[in-house]
Amino acid sequence: MNSAEKYINKAKEWAKAILNDSLGSLELNEEEKKDLHSLRNGSYSEWRSDLEAKFDEELVWKNIESCIIKGKKKTKVIQLLKYWPSVAAILVIGLLSYQAYFIYNDYQRKHHEALMVPGQSKAYLEIDNTHRIELGQLDTLMTFNGTNLQLKADRISYTGLESKNTEKSSHKLRVPRNAEYCIQLADGSVVWVNSESTLEFDTRFDGNKRIVDLSGEAYFEVKKNPDQPFIVRTENADVRVLGTKFNVRAYNDEAYTVATLNEGRVRVQTDEISQDLWPDEQLVFENATGKITKKVVDADIYSAWVNGKFVFKDQRLEDILHTISRWYDIQVFFENQELQEERFSLSLNRDADISDLLEHIEMTESVQFDIKGKALIVK
Repeated sequence: MNSAEKYINKAKEWAKAILNDSLGSLELNEEEKKDLHSLRNGSYSEWRSDLEAKFDEELVWKNIESCIIKGKKKTKVIQLLKYWPSVAAILVIGLLSYQAYFIYNDYQRKHHEALMVPGQSKAYLEIDNTHRIELGQLDTLMTFNGTNLQLKADRISYTGLESKNTEKSSHKLRVPRNAEYCIQLADGSVVWVNSESTLEFDTRFDGNKRIVDLSGEAYFEVKKNPDQPFIVRTENADVRVLGTKFNVRAYNDEAYTVATLNEGRVRVQTDEISQDLWPDEQLVFENATGKITKKVVDADIYSAWVNGKFVFKDQRLEDILHTISRWYDIQVFFENQELQEERFSLSLNRDADISDLLEHIEMTESVQFDIKGKALIVK
């Protein structure tokens, strides 16, 4: 058995003993007992930091180079380096102690997870398709073409627009991946706009309707005004309200447009049908066929993201990962397509590290994840 196999088998043996609570069956020296105790009593991070401090990366690479060069001609060194990707791991494992091997793997995962940070409050405001302002960085007041804007780190408010003399213009709020943002419209209605979504609206609502256009997902708390209905237009359906709280999900790359009512009453309209929704009802419109499904749900699940939570109840793994991919700005790949249909229920904070969510799913032992840069591989 070579060195790599020896330490990998040792790691497997330790992991199995910890999970089965059978450490007494292991033959350990004093140093190994100390290390295992650190793993079990929660002081692993201190143990890892201590070993990292002792870890001399430059010395390790010098040792690797000497192992390659020792007793070999220069031409053979070059030939070996061609196969470096396949032998590097074995050389490193063989030269480092098994503790350093654990650190290396731990560091690799943490390094990739560091690229998958939770989203933040960020958006871009486009004014009449000519000006673009980045939001989410400072608190200030500004006036643009007679429109007063109150900018905060996590929201924008349109204020002081009662005068009919104020010039009306079209504004568009674009929220990128890895972000969310909140907007208070001129009528006092508040909209939370989710990742990779766009909300288009006028700075002043004239006439007998208040109309906004949505691509993506947003949660609405609409100011009541019986004389001026509020209409959310999406590519495949419109949602008409007087005053209420509801969530609309209408991403262009998804197969369904979904409206979920939390409070009040809404009417969902397409070219062919009109359906009313009451609290805790949801309407699902199949974009390709026009098929409509209405069902009773827990509406709070579908608007939990507004309160900083991820809540999934008996949802397909593909749908779960597709949702979080926008928030963490990652790409998801399935090695086994059958895993897309696995179903899970989860509840986690949106500001948590992605590792927390993945570890919860991995605990079921039905799926594993591998992180490579900004790619999440499901296997």
